Amino acid sequence: MGDVMGCGRTGAPGEGGLRVEGARAPLGAGGRHRVGGDAKDHGEGGAGGAERVGGERGDGLLLIGQMARLNSVSEKALRVYQAKGILEPVLTDEETGYRYYSLEQCATLDMVSQLQSLGFSLDQIAEIASRHDVSHLRACVSQRLELLESRSAQLAMARQVAGDLLHSCDVYLNKPVCGEPRLEALPARQILRFELDRGASDPRRDGRASMADWERDLRGVRRRIVERGWPLALFRDVGCIIKRESLASRDIVYSSAFVSVSPAFGEEVYEHAETVGAGVYLTEYIDSLYTPDGSERETVELLRLLDECAARGLEPAGDYLGEVIADGPAFQFRGRQMLFRMCLPVQVSPTLAAPSA
Repeated sequence: MGDVMGCGRTGAPGEGGLRVEGARAPLGAGGRHRVGGDAKDHGEGGAGGAERVGGERGDGLLLIGQMARLNSVSEKALRVYQAKGILEPVLTDEETGYRYYSLEQCATLDMVSQLQSLGFSLDQIAEIASRHDVSHLRACVSQRLELLESRSAQLAMARQVAGDLLHSCDVYLNKPVCGEPRLEALPARQILRFELDRGASDPRRDGRASMADWERDLRGVRRRIVERGWPLALFRDVGCIIKRESLASRDIVYSSAFVSVSPAFGEEVYEHAETVGAGVYLTEYIDSLYTPDGSERETVELLRLLDECAARGLEPAGDYLGEVIADGPAFQFRGRQMLFRMCLPVQVSPTLAAPSA
């Protein structure tokens, strides 16, 4: 680490007014030795100049401008690195202030670039360099890798949520025909289920009272997500589940709530997911919460969907899912104006027309 990060420490002034910092070659004998040519060759006092190495000395040292160009960095950056204690010149002319570097110090700049690409600040790099300890470097990089992996997981989850929200916008702007039952072939999807403690829903009950109960159920789902230490980004487009037995008796009991989930939300969350199998569903899209007489619309429409199922000679083949496709507050920020898809899994005879995909 000491060789790689290579910040030469300031030594005692050398012969003839020169300050030597980490230099290896003797300075030579006799009197004051003016190092290098004029300012334009150095890059210290002016731009451009000849590509001479070591000025008159012929010792292979690089002027600051040459070191900067050789490593595709600015002279200002090299001065900052010196001020931070990351990379000091091997030699400085006390009379002119010109800085000189060795080719070996290019390795330090390479390491600085690597650490900067990992997000280390110059102060952090200076601290690492000052330790001259490979074990310390390894510990710092290992800790940074953990941070990067955490950020990567957060970005993956953010991409998932952004994609879901874009899809909601697209569906909201291009609504499917609502109020018409249809057969659809739906793919398998992963959900997280949250059990609810509710009795049967009365289709004649005031719809706003029913939605108030559902809103309280949603607060319970949100609370359980927080209590389990799961990302709150999961709490969106919460749908409902009604068990097959409840459908058969026509006692509509909203037994569970659910949210969609993907691996982007992390392994600790995804391991709790269950699969809703692919299959054919009798579906209906609804874009309002209440019927014209003020009843809770999903319950009313579900009873009609069961009648439609029987009229087509079909039978429910599993639990009903009420999937929220788009939730109004995401667009209007006033109350809930949900667009959702009622999904009733059914067994379809081969003689029936193929459902839409």
